[in-house]
Amino acid sequence: YACLSGSGFYNRAEGFRYVYALANAGGTDAATLYGSAGNDTLLARPEYTYMYGSSFHNCAEGFQYVNAYAITGGTDRAYLRDSSGNDAFVATPAYANLSGSGFNNRADGFRYVYAQSTAGGTDAAVLHDSVGNDAYVATPTSARLSGSTFHNQVDGFRYVYAHATAGGMDQATFYDSAGNDTLLARPEYTYMYGSSFHNYAGGFRQVYAHATAGGTDRAYLRDSVGDDRLNAAGDLAQLIYGDGSSVSVYGFVWVQAASVAGGTDTKHVETIDYVLSTIGPWVDV
Repeated sequence: YACLSGSGFYNRAEGFRYVYALANAGGTDAATLYGSAGNDTLLARPEYTYMYGSSFHNCAEGFQYVNAYAITGGTDRAYLRDSSGNDAFVATPAYANLSGSGFNNRADGFRYVYAQSTAGGTDAAVLHDSVGNDAYVATPTSARLSGSTFHNQVDGFRYVYAHATAGGMDQATFYDSAGNDTLLARPEYTYMYGSSFHNYAGGFRQVYAHATAGGTDRAYLRDSVGDDRLNAAGDLAQLIYGDGSSVSVYGFVWVQAASVAGGTDTKHVETIDYVLSTIGPWVDV
């Protein structure tokens, strides 16, 4: 069924295969869409949203607020599209929300969520982890954070921020662009950026960064307050922090490792394919 109600009216339709609700007369209107027990799909744009499955197709057009729920079963997918302005996307294992000027589209309980930034503006995405072991993969054009019960992916966003704060042994992997890119790695966070992208990972236990697409890429590795170890061999530079977390970078033309935060930091350097610069009292082992 579907119902549309407001001041002085209540309209309800039962059993219709296709339902179209139009909010074009004014006011701040809200739509709520529910999935079936089967596999359903949600497509949400700033102008309209529709949700469909094997036996239904519900469309809401012109609503400022749209909430879609996939809570009755099936493997459901949500596709969220941006506007021509500056939009914000926030995704957790339980829900995802894309909002901008004049629209707010939210998807709850969907197993797979895909957010796309192609219409314009400087869009930013924030991804949150689960209590389990999750994986974050970020490239200049796409990023995804996934775990055993969720998969949240963003495409075309200028800024992507991934946060691993809920628990688990989370892993982050960065990839470079064909241009000149920069990586900065600290114990608390790592980010990699170039002329068209800025990808961030905070709180991940293991971080991997690959510079294989071209350009003159540089990596800056910063130590922790504990006893850290730097390993350098071939195209690899790895910094293992005192708490067991680590950052490993591959293929960078130039790497700087700084021992400035404290602790007794050590380094082991073999034959390497890049320029290594060290700052601070590293002890050779």
